[in-house]
Amino acid sequence: MSSKNHTAAIFIDYKKAFDVIDHKLLLDKLSKIGIQGPTLKLFESYLSNRKFAVMINDELSELFDVTAGVPQGSILGPKLFPILRFCKILMFADDIVILYSHSNFNTCNSILQADFNILVEWSHDNCLYINMKKTVCMHFCIKSMRGQNKLNLICHDYECLHNFHTSCNCKCISQVSSCVYLGLHVDEDFSWKNHVNHLVSKLRTVVREMTFARSKLTYSAKRIVYHSIAHSHLNYGITAWGSANLTPLLDI
Repeated sequence: MSSKNHTAAIFIDYKKAFDVIDHKLLLDKLSKIGIQGPTLKLFESYLSNRKFAVMINDELSELFDVTAGVPQGSILGPKLFPILRFCKILMFADDIVILYSHSNFNTCNSILQADFNILVEWSHDNCLYINMKKTVCMHFCIKSMRGQNKLNLICHDYECLHNFHTSCNCKCISQVSSCVYLGLHVDEDFSWKNHVNHLVSKLRTVVREMTFARSKLTYSAKRIVYHSIAHSHLNYGITAWGSANLTPLLDI
């Protein structure tokens, strides 16, 4: 933004990413990156012979084999995402952003689209499906450049990409001015207005609870309550949003 570049980003949401990971595909990938012998057997053992049942109104179903997905709480997530050609990819588990910066808006748009197409194909091949309702794009730039251009990014389906269709009815990715990523409300000019307002709203509730409890708790107990329900929210991501002009609202 300081260099007056355009930056386009796609915030990608997968449908139940950790629940649909194919065991065979995951083990094949581990083998290809050099995990062999007893270590590979350990991963295979970890994933295999797991079963699940469903209970509805005290009625328990029969047991079924778990053939996909990683165990709940596991750190064995979908780590092996593709290395894209130009774009930068940011990942935290299945929360993914791909972004590209360029002085020319159209170049920025077209390169991001090309790399997103690669990601869509890879996702299909690895049994992961993009949730279009929650996948959005954003255009980061200085205020004087905003509004002159609108991103035109499309989530082509696999059939369309595979058959090289020149025209299609695939859905456009919704462009937003703000979205939530890893618990932070990110906006297109990094004013952090939405994030600070969200914090103010949340902390007003905390203040009411603290006011009610202050006459009933010791000082050390109040410190514990403060750190658990207030300080944790204030401290989270503060290196990103802490210098925003709106922070006096939090002082109040």
